[in-house]
Amino acid sequence: MTVQVLRGHLRLVAGPHQQEAEPGDLLIMPEARHRVEALEDSVFLFTTALRLP
Repeated sequence: MTVQVLRGHLRLVAGPHQQEAEPGDLLIMPEARHRVEALEDSVFLFTTALRLP
């Protein structure tokens, strides 16, 4: 799973770990529980892929 920031400023939080992102940045989502916080009005693309048997 990834998040690509198209506009604005985001923060990805997973437990004690934080990562900020701005337009053009691509973040890899952790397998752990996480959240995305908008630090300003933002647009982002969330992408996921499933493995088929």
